[in-house]
Amino acid sequence: MEKQKFRVINVYDLTPQELEERMNTLDKQGYKRVFQSSIEWYQGKGEWGVVAFELKEE
Repeated sequence: MEKQKFRVINVYDLTPQELEERMNTLDKQGYKRVFQSSIEWYQGKGEWGVVAFELKEE
């Protein structure tokens, strides 16, 4: 199965630990972080934003 070139994590409603685990999983799968939007508090409901990853060139 071919891996996707880009992956995006939506941080809404994730705890800091959950976000770290997802980012570490992508790193282990061969992805590197290439973009992070502004992570901001959203209307008292949690943090909002995205983190984008790109598959590392082998």
